Amino acid sequence: MISRFMNKKRLFRIADKPEEYGLLFLWCQQQRGFKAENIPSGDQAAQIGEYTATWPVGLTLNSPVNNQGKQEFDVCTLLNGDWVTPTLEQWNTLQNIDRTKGYLNGVKGVWIGPVNDLVNGIFLPAAGYREHNKGDYLSGVGKYGASSLKRDPNNTNAPAFSFDDNPNNPITIYEYMRRNDAFSIRPIKSSTYIWDGNPATKDFVELGGVKWAKGNVTGYK
Repeated sequence: MISRFMNKKRLFRIADKPEEYGLLFLWCQQQRGFKAENIPSGDQAAQIGEYTATWPVGLTLNSPVNNQGKQEFDVCTLLNGDWVTPTLEQWNTLQNIDRTKGYLNGVKGVWIGPVNDLVNGIFLPAAGYREHNKGDYLSGVGKYGASSLKRDPNNTNAPAFSFDDNPNNPITIYEYMRRNDAFSIRPIKSSTYIWDGNPATKDFVELGGVKWAKGNVTGYK
């Protein structure tokens, strides 16, 4: 079991640039990621990790309500640096933080915190998502997954931070989407993480009391 997770750990990392789309993941299914490109989901070129030609149906509906930090579910546990996937409650800490649609190096997305300030804020690119029915890729929007559920675990939906490319539409802290749609993942530091205070080691931006990664989860291949 340990060696299996060690091998997976080499598949994923945090994107080098905040505007990089990264990979798209089904809710709490960390065995692979799908590229944010218009490639059929059943095509091996669309997938990073344990390839399968069959589009997955989704997690067993009686799976745990909160999967944060569990190696078998949370892809962020496979990253170096004590990262986990945010819960719905942690996304909700952004309710009182400025959220602005904008661009970074020509890429559409949302600034959280000060605009054009990567020291005191973060940028979430509109990486699109994969729709559950056929795994078709839909561009121009941002959908960011959570590791927890708010509803009855027998429900097929899970929360997601969400925004579209219409400047007049709101940026939603969460909406309910199907568990087997594939979304971007923005890691946060786990509750056990202790920063040593050295600016050279600071790989996060703290907003709403949560330490957010500067980039999305992406892959090596």
